[in-house]
Amino acid sequence: LNNVSYEKRVADTSILNLDEFGTSFLKVERIFGEGSMNALMLNDYAPKSKKLKALSSLANHSTPANLQVIRQTLSSKDDEIRMFGYAIINKAEKSLNSKINTYLEIIIEQENTDNDKAIIASAAKELAPLYWEMIYTELSHESLRNSFMQTVKEYLNIAKEYYLKEGETFEKKIIKYEKEINSAIEYEQEHLDKNKKNKHETSKYLKNELIKEKLHRKRNSEINIKLFILMGRVYMKENRYEQAKTEFIKAQELSSEKLVFVLPYLAEIYYLTGDYKVVKSIMKEAEGLDLNATLFPIVEQWKAS
Repeated sequence: LNNVSYEKRVADTSILNLDEFGTSFLKVERIFGEGSMNALMLNDYAPKSKKLKALSSLANHSTPANLQVIRQTLSSKDDEIRMFGYAIINKAEKSLNSKINTYLEIIIEQENTDNDKAIIASAAKELAPLYWEMIYTELSHESLRNSFMQTVKEYLNIAKEYYLKEGETFEKKIIKYEKEINSAIEYEQEHLDKNKKNKHETSKYLKNELIKEKLHRKRNSEINIKLFILMGRVYMKENRYEQAKTEFIKAQELSSEKLVFVLPYLAEIYYLTGDYKVVKSIMKEAEGLDLNATLFPIVEQWKAS
């Protein structure tokens, strides 16, 4: 091609001076030293600039561990550090509350007008994890945690009731279409003139409808899996391990693939209930868990035991 230019291929890589690459790459080094972020925040002699930089880094990820570190700054003697920490926590809390209020308004509006169960269930499935995040990230006040826990379960049950029924409807439609497709194919083979082009219009239409229903069922299953897993985590928080185990097993049954990320929850339940043989069995069968940096040493320990 006249208008396209190609890069020249390096014929002999031995002519490259690999020593020069040492000066061409960016230098990678630790910003906050060897100690933990928590130790940095509690250290009265640590430079303020380093603390502010650490807080800015933590502010981008509102995990429970990060928020716990940020809370340490609320008792800081330095006004700037203390106010910055408070601002981060306040922003995270306001962001969650704003999302919660949005979905609450949707439910209130529906209850006062159309009472559309699909819209209410959709809002409920969003509200449950938001309230859970308030608990999980410890943004909620301690006196409100039990109330929030009940609220999470309430919205999970509303969502599960709708989406499980919806899943059953999709399943029935799929069975219906599969039967109709078989009947249509038989009819087309028997009655259409062999000398004419057989377009199989009816069976084609039914097959397309079947594909659509299977996609709907897949999306529905993904929603239900998330609902069961969250309910399982809530039960674990309440130390109701048998109920939690039931929820996680149901989540696995709904999935066409093995849910590896559910296995640590099940392993923890069996460990807490003293069934160590099952824990070992789960850890040995859990492919991919050893790729998780946090779980790797735990998995290796159980495999070696």
